[in-house]
Amino acid sequence: MAPQGNSSRKSWTDMIKHQKEQETLVGLTIPYEQGTSEKIRRIARPLGVRTVFSSRNALRSNLSKTKPPQNQTKNVIYHIPCTCGKAYIKETKMPLNVQIKEHRKHTTKGETTKSGLGEHAWKEHHNILWEDAKVLNTEIHW
Repeated sequence: MAPQGNSSRKSWTDMIKHQKEQETLVGLTIPYEQGTSEKIRRIARPLGVRTVFSSRNALRSNLSKTKPPQNQTKNVIYHIPCTCGKAYIKETKMPLNVQIKEHRKHTTKGETTKSGLGEHAWKEHHNILWEDAKVLNTEIHW
């Protein structure tokens, strides 16, 4: 039984020593390049630098898609409120940020025949809440 006790004590001591070594290491994350990365790890290890490899092209980044910001979405039904409590609700095939830019331009220039929103703002002397514009629905098959 003594040999088992010695080996347990030895492993415990090795674990503590290994943990202390890891605590003193400096970390370095580098992109993985076959052959080169391993050489860098071998050189850095004796200097107390722990190397971690990263992948440039992860599977997750290729499979997951992020939604575009609402103001850049095409084929949407959108809502632009007015200070009077009414709202302009319309649909567009253009990116929403372009559509809003058009409405703003027509409203600023007083071109009421080109924008129903501009017409309301000019006739009623109301202010449009441009920053509160939002997408109500996105049309997939337009």
